Amino acid sequence: MKTLIKKLIPKKLLNLRHLFFAWLGAFKYHHPSEELMVIGITGTSGKSTTAYLLRQILESAGMLVGSLSTIDFYVAGEEKLNDQKMTMLGKMQIQKYLREMVDKKCDVAIIETTSEGRVQYRHKFINYDMMLLTNLYPEHIDSHGSFENYKKAKLDIFDYVSKLPRKRGMGKGERGMGKYIPKTAIVNGNSEYKDEFLQFDFEKKIIFGTNISKQEVKNDGLYFNVDDKNFHAPLYGEHNISNIVATLAIAREFDIAWDVLQKAVLQLKPIPGRVEFIDEAEEKGFQVIVDYAFEPVAMEKLYQVVDLLKPTGKIIHVFGSTGGGRDKDRRFKLGEMIG
Repeated sequence: MKTLIKKLIPKKLLNLRHLFFAWLGAFKYHHPSEELMVIGITGTSGKSTTAYLLRQILESAGMLVGSLSTIDFYVAGEEKLNDQKMTMLGKMQIQKYLREMVDKKCDVAIIETTSEGRVQYRHKFINYDMMLLTNLYPEHIDSHGSFENYKKAKLDIFDYVSKLPRKRGMGKGERGMGKYIPKTAIVNGNSEYKDEFLQFDFEKKIIFGTNISKQEVKNDGLYFNVDDKNFHAPLYGEHNISNIVATLAIAREFDIAWDVLQKAVLQLKPIPGRVEFIDEAEEKGFQVIVDYAFEPVAMEKLYQVVDLLKPTGKIIHVFGSTGGGRDKDRRFKLGEMIG
């Protein structure tokens, strides 16, 4: 019955329901985003990974952090697996988590912010301070009708953040006590759409990814150079260099010293379900990798990791795709790649 009612009611009208709950949640929990530094992360791929890595890096600098992502809901050291089958929660849950972060004295909230969440107004009544674009590719077409609609949803997020009222700072340096926090856009400089995301009236506009050099992928992880500083991360996948550099761009806005960042990157832990190696398999003489990749671009990056390992035996790939009739065109592309 519930499914039938949803089919009968126009989508735009259903989305107004989400807008109401977004407002009600902010009202009920006393606008918690006004008491936190809020960092949004959006893009086609790398959102969850970047949020997970950023959390580790900020914690290495002594900050208390909360984060909401596809992977988990995390508040000041307490982690809960995200089993809700959605990234941006509805029915006031985002505001509830933000209030919990405030109550537990978190300095920063990291929110993975999706294009579908934007369409459903789940980003509303959250006062973001920074918004990061990891990248943008022609994906999620079925969900939005066209790539232009998908891109517009991402652009709308940046437009929204640029117009939010500034908050008084709670941290050090430029975000020190009593100082206004500048609204900041952080955009991947290698994206062909970067200028469109930098067009909005942000007080600070930061480009990352163009200052990377000496990139190497070795068996013990990733090696690269940023602004003449050498980094080594114990992670797989060359694409993770871009994710790490995005976190460094944000961390530098908190005046975290380069030597602290170098140590933090060296101690990064792998992301669950993202190029994750299963130890029990290694002990039995073969390798198993679990990866969340369900888009062609992400799948290609996974294959690059497999090629690096130079497997000599049989490669068995078990994969799936989004259910419920969503993004059907993607299934054919994935099948071609795997075949």
